[in-house]
Order: sequence, then structure tokens, then C-alpha cells
Amino acid sequence: TTAQPGQFICVYLGDAQSIASPREVTPPDTVNALIGASLKPSLILPRPFSIMHVADEYFDILFKVVGIGTSILAKVSIGQQLRIIGPLGNSFEWDEDADIAVLVAGGIGVAPFPFWAQRLKEAGHDVVVFIGARNCNELPVTPIAHEDARIQALNTSLEARIFAELGVPSAIAVEEPMPGAFTGTVVDMLISWLNAHSHLRPIIYACGPKAMLQRVQMVLRERNLRGQFSLEERMACGIGLCLGCACLVRDLATQQLRYQMVCTDGPVFDADAIVF
Repeated sequence: TTAQPGQFICVYLGDAQSIASPREVTPPDTVNALIGASLKPSLILPRPFSIMHVADEYFDILFKVVGIGTSILAKVSIGQQLRIIGPLGNSFEWDEDADIAVLVAGGIGVAPFPFWAQRLKEAGHDVVVFIGARNCNELPVTPIAHEDARIQALNTSLEARIFAELGVPSAIAVEEPMPGAFTGTVVDMLISWLNAHSHLRPIIYACGPKAMLQRVQMVLRERNLRGQFSLEERMACGIGLCLGCACLVRDLATQQLRYQMVCTDGPVFDADAIVF
């Protein structure tokens, strides 16, 4: 298999037309659902979605309805065909100097992490996942009770069902108080966990809003930790032609600034290289 993880959105595409084999999906490569004539002719540009999970002949994506494209996608019927291209982009990579992977998700940014968490666990690496949301209504995962020693230091009693089913511990942070959840942002929860586990050498993988990623970047720099960010960006083509998803990055060797495409150079970048 050529699959390598990291992507996002949770809709069941089933027998979508143009994917050769779900086992060739490489997270967080971006899968573009080209919502065409079968749904609405006026929607010409593709919508990028991360691959959340791959199993047998199916793959899952996770998305939030925020506009006309996702509104239409949410109404797709089972068996209805979509035109898609992918997988596209690059993937998360393991750091051999690390002894645990910490996955930090802001809201819908959790989407690429079930696939990556599964791969990490299969490779024998320790993994913990932190998911944050403003309130319980915006949680992108189903919370369940947990008793995992690796996150007891956070004084939480909830984890995400999707990661529990993978055997991966997780914890939930909610800014508005919620019984069983960490009260605060997911970055606050990350800091608390790092303070309680200063003996570990974690690598941090993060996906979510830019403001969250900026804070995570500051935490990594303060603690001299490595990390990788999966960026969320609008894309018009998904293959680097339109230049619509350019992001500013710093070459860590020369310190020179340059623009790179999220769709082809990313969506995963070294956390220290991104210029916000």
C-alpha cells in the first residue's frame, strides 16, 4: 500500500466514482469533492476535505455545514455518485526522536487525526489526542467516560468515542464549562498536559483555526518542541495551478521567506516554518 496518513471531513462517500482504491489514500492528503452537474451546475470549484478514516472499499470525511457547498453535500443520498480527485498533498511524518505523539485538534480540525492515530498505534507508538470546542454543541466527536492513566493529570472524565474504538486515549476541552471536560481551550489543556509530563519527548501534530495554531506554535517554541501543522485553506483546484492557497513559510535552513501551496507543498508543514 502507498497510504500515508493526515486529512479531513466526515461524510460517507461510499462508491464515489473517481477514487481508484481507498487503500491508496494518504492522510493528510486532501480529497476534493467536485460537486458538479449531478448536484448543482453552478458549483464549479472543488471543496477540499480531509480523509478521516479508511476501511475496506470506503473512506470517511468529516465536515461542518457552513455554506452552499457543504449544505448540498450534507443532502447527498446513499448511492449518489460524486466526481472526486485525490488523494492529493503530503502526509504527517513520525519523528524518531519522539517517544509520544500528541494530536491537538480545534473543532473540525480533528478530521485528519483518526487515520493518523490508527497508523501511529499500529506502528507501536504512544499517542494521545486533545480535542477542543467552544461549547458542547460544537464538539465534532461523541464524548464517553474514560479512565486512562495517561490523561488523568487533566482531571477530565470524558474522551472521544472514535479514538476509544482505536484504543487511543483522548481528552476533551470546552471553553464553556461542561461536566467531565477540561474547562478552557485545547491549547490550555495541552499546556497542562506538558507541565505534568515534562519527562517525555513529544512531537505535536495540530490542525484547527489559525489562532489556535499560532498559540500552539508559541508553546512549541517556548519549550523547544517539534511539531507539524495541517493547514486548513480554501482551494480552487487542489493541484497547484490556481495559486489560491498560498501560505507564507520560512526556510528553516536559510531563514528566507517564500510562498508555498497548501494543496501541493502541504497541507502538512513543519510547525516552526509557518509564518502567521
